Amino acid sequence: MVMRTTLTVAACLLVLGTTPAVAQNREHLQMNADLRILQEQVSRLQLSVNRLDAQIAETNKRLDATTAASVKGFADQQLLINQLATTVATIRERLDDNTVRVSQLSQEFSAIREGVRRLTDQINALVGLLQPPVDPSAAPPTSGGAPSSPQTSAAPPSTTPPSDSAPPASTAQGPLSPVVLPQSASYVYQQAMADYGSQRYDSAIEGFRDVINDYPDSPVAADAQLMIGESFNSKKDCRSALPEYQKFVDNFPTSERRHEGLYMIGWCYADVGQRANAQRAYQEVIKEYPNEISAIQARQRLEAMGVKPQ
Repeated sequence: MVMRTTLTVAACLLVLGTTPAVAQNREHLQMNADLRILQEQVSRLQLSVNRLDAQIAETNKRLDATTAASVKGFADQQLLINQLATTVATIRERLDDNTVRVSQLSQEFSAIREGVRRLTDQINALVGLLQPPVDPSAAPPTSGGAPSSPQTSAAPPSTTPPSDSAPPASTAQGPLSPVVLPQSASYVYQQAMADYGSQRYDSAIEGFRDVINDYPDSPVAADAQLMIGESFNSKKDCRSALPEYQKFVDNFPTSERRHEGLYMIGWCYADVGQRANAQRAYQEVIKEYPNEISAIQARQRLEAMGVKPQ
């Protein structure tokens, strides 16, 4: 009986001793499982962080490229603005010089024209004095040949030499015409410009052609030829404007507006669909007149065509 009691007590002690060990093992397993879950979550977070780092690096690279392009664009715009400012300053100086020259020429021309007008008045007065007097009471001669009047037949022959005021031989063919002062090239050109400004392009073209035909050596002849092309262009007729612009470029190579003619040749070629000729004309403007506004416009037109200006 004592033996059985002792065994029972020993078994109870053994059970009581193993119970905490099992509980501790379960807790350790649960902690390991939680630790693995945490490690997996940390790995996922690290992968996400790496992806974010790569995206940030790519974004920074794009931002750097965009910033560089923006800086380059601003630099190009600043260069273009500086070129425009230089061109405007040059044009302003030329305009000032031209204004002074035009003012001087206008004064001289006015004086010359006034002198010519006075000379014309004097010539017309002399023409009036040289005209033979007309006797309103004289009857026209008849076919039978009317005899001379008694006074005329009885008059003795004059021995006085003819005076300087005697009518010249040319008056026998008819009365002399009065002298008319011709119009100046500037006047005809201004009239044609007035027609152009009023959109009477056909009349303007006729007036500009009169300037070129009647005053080929006039300073406004070159502008008149250019304005013929402008008139056709304003009529939306680039096919007719093209040869006129070409005449201006070929016949007036020293004109200060030659770059405008070259640019408009390119414009009209583009309008009629001849891209290669248009590009060649634009490149010529850029090459010969790099600092003119026409060159800047030509660059813009080439870039719009997808062509790099040379």
